[in-house]
Amino acid sequence: NEVTTSGETVRSGENFIDNGLVRVEFDLDTGVICRLERCSDGQPLVKKMHRFRAPGSGVQKCVNVRWLARGPLLVAVELTIVVPMPGGKMCRIRARISVEAGLTWVDLDQRITKCPPIPGDPWEAHLGMEIELPGKGFGLQRSHYNVLENARQARIFSHNLLVAEKDSMR
Repeated sequence: NEVTTSGETVRSGENFIDNGLVRVEFDLDTGVICRLERCSDGQPLVKKMHRFRAPGSGVQKCVNVRWLARGPLLVAVELTIVVPMPGGKMCRIRARISVEAGLTWVDLDQRITKCPPIPGDPWEAHLGMEIELPGKGFGLQRSHYNVLENARQARIFSHNLLVAEKDSMR
C-alpha cells in the first residue's frame, strides 16, 4: 500500500509502517517493535521496544492486529497484546503505532485495558515498557513532568516522551 501526496510517501506492509523519514517494523507474534530506523541512512534508533514487563510476568503475545488508517497522510496500526501474570492472570494492552507524512517521529499510544494488582512499591513494581538502544553512541532522552532529561541507561522502562538519537549523550 503506497500513496504519494506532495512528494511525501506513506507506506505500510504486513508488519511495518513507513513515511520515508522513519520506519517501524513490529513482530506480529509478540507486538514487539523489532526495528525503528531513520530512513535516510537506515540507522536504527532503538534496538527493541514495546516489550511489556511486570514482576513475575511471562512473554507477551500479540493476539490481534487492526489497521486503523492506511491513507495518504497517516498510517496507524493497533496491536492487542497480552502479558501473562502470576496465578494465571493476564494484562491486556491496546498499543497504537502511527506515522504521518512529513513528520520525523512515531506516535506510540499504549492503553492498559486489564491488569491485576501488582504488589510492592509502584515506582519499582509495575507494568512498564522496555526500550533497548542499538549500541554505543546512542542515547535516550525522556520526559517526566514536562522536563526532558538524559537517560543514562542502555535500557529504560515506563517513559512518557522518548527521543532517541545517535550521539545524544554529548
